[in-house]
Amino acid sequence: MNPAATEICDNIDNDCDGFTDEGVTLTFYADVDGDTYGNAAVTATGCYPALGFVLDNSDCNDANVAVHPDATESCNGIDDDCDGDVDA
Repeated sequence: MNPAATEICDNIDNDCDGFTDEGVTLTFYADVDGDTYGNAAVTATGCYPALGFVLDNSDCNDANVAVHPDATESCNGIDDDCDGDVDA
């Protein structure tokens, strides 16, 4: 740690400017259903994800573990694969 150091995301004020991890934190997204895809509307920032948060924000239904971008579309009246099309 010194004034010439580069700030890195480690919860330490590496560059001695009085701020910790400024400009280097990541945004994490809530993953309530545990499918590894998060809800873009519910975020937290930090160096590491809190329990239940992930880096991916592409879940279109965070209340259903079977619905996510890598899911296979089924004829069931919902958009299983988050592509914006129902049963297509």
